Amino acid sequence: MALRARESTVKNHLKSISPFVEFVEQSNRADAETAADIDDLIQEFRHEMQLTKSKHTMLVAAIEFVYPRIKG
Repeated sequence: MALRARESTVKNHLKSISPFVEFVEQSNRADAETAADIDDLIQEFRHEMQLTKSKHTMLVAAIEFVYPRIKG
């Protein structure tokens, strides 16, 4: 049985992840391969953008939703 997400969930996750993807592209670090590399980028992004704890949590959830292979 396939799990399905509501359209609003998908939209919220994509909205949360878009600034992070821009950050990664602008920092020329799109070659991150491991979960540890992604964790480092998330931390850099969190500090640079001064994310609140709730926005950080949403970003991690969105990344795990969109890129389930890096779930750690």
